[in-house]
Amino acid sequence: MENLASRTAQTCARLIKSATKVFATAGLTGATTREIARVAAVNEVTSFPHFQNKE
Repeated sequence: MENLASRTAQTCARLIKSATKVFATAGLTGATTREIARVAAVNEVTSFPHFQNKE
């Protein structure tokens, strides 16, 4: 069974990978935290402890 730190690190990595994809297709102004979370397959609220905004 995975521990919490491992799952947290995996979620963070998925968010970064997803953000890279979203920024590449939508640009900095077109990217949204909602879309990044959708691509990462997490709830948008889940992303805020990792990253408060898209910057």
